[in-house]
Amino acid sequence: MLATCPHCHNAVDVGDGSAIMLCEYCGREFHPAATPEISVASEPAPAEPAPPEPAAPEPAPPEPAPRPAYRLQISPEERVTLGPQALAGTIAPQAAHHPLASLSWSLGILVLVAALLVQYAYFMREDLARHSALRPWLEMLCGYARCQIPLLRDPARVRIVARDIRRHPESEGALRVMLTLENQAPGILAYPDLQLSFYDLRDRLLARRRFSPQQYLSLTVDHALGMPAQQPVQTMIDIVDPGPDAVNFEFQLR
Repeated sequence: MLATCPHCHNAVDVGDGSAIMLCEYCGREFHPAATPEISVASEPAPAEPAPPEPAAPEPAPPEPAPRPAYRLQISPEERVTLGPQALAGTIAPQAAHHPLASLSWSLGILVLVAALLVQYAYFMREDLARHSALRPWLEMLCGYARCQIPLLRDPARVRIVARDIRRHPESEGALRVMLTLENQAPGILAYPDLQLSFYDLRDRLLARRRFSPQQYLSLTVDHALGMPAQQPVQTMIDIVDPGPDAVNFEFQLR
């Protein structure tokens, strides 16, 4: 038996209608006798929904094509002689190098090396000029770079041809030194420094002095032009007398 809830107006099953009911929708009490009954008609059972049609299966991804298998055929003799590195080299692919690319790299490296050598020769020309074998190349380089090469210094190739020390003819307590130098090298050399030492009878050093080319050459000689080969150069120096104990003297070219 169904009755209408007076509060929410929903149909509620009240059984036989003899007791107070609690609305199952709004939760409030009411007496079925005070509410109109509702006749229940048989209703057809709701139709069950049709099952959904199965979805079409997704196409499977195409399988990759199998790669061709490579087999390395090695005879028993080759297994003995070939090591792991040799086998790896036979299997690994080698990239082909274009001959023009290799030639370009080689030329580029040669140009860089030549540029470094030229820079080194330019900045170190004073040290390199001491070697006679390198002077022609340095002269050629400085011909293009407009630089100057110092004269070759080789005091061992300069010889003292004649020497003489005597009292100064005009000044008391002074000596006059006269020398004749000769360049025995095949080319022009830089004038060496001249060192004069005085010793006593016991070979003890009493006095020593070193003269630069500007000091012992006459004003008519240009030391910057160098000492010509196979030509004697005469010079004269006036010095202070080291005393009567100075009986020996020595010349050295530095």
